[in-house]
Amino acid sequence: MDDQWPSPWTRAGLEMCLLALLDQEGGMHGYRIAVHLSERGLGEVKGGTLYPALARMEDRDLVARTWTPGENGPGRKIIAITGTGRAHLRRTVEQWRSWTGRVQRLIEPENIEHDGIEHDGIEQQGEP
Repeated sequence: MDDQWPSPWTRAGLEMCLLALLDQEGGMHGYRIAVHLSERGLGEVKGGTLYPALARMEDRDLVARTWTPGENGPGRKIIAITGTGRAHLRRTVEQWRSWTGRVQRLIEPENIEHDGIEHDGIEQQGEP
């Protein structure tokens, strides 16, 4: 099965994923960031999504861009996480884990039997 994430999910987690990637891999140019995100299973993040997100993050001092001359071609802007970005990443990951844990507990059916009888305060509808 080819995983296709709803675009709101990608947008919701993109900043955190970008910061985590830059924290783990170090600075890199935008195209390489997109490749890494795809390789890690997040699918294709297009430039129209990626570059505005990086610009907003730079405006908030979460990342910094530096220009490096190209060896056999044009130079590149390298994007790197800042100290502010690392602190923001730690807080965001903590919040994300709390949120996704709550969602997981809500949707996990291990305490619910599908027999139409109320279990753990939840009324079941439909067929077993």
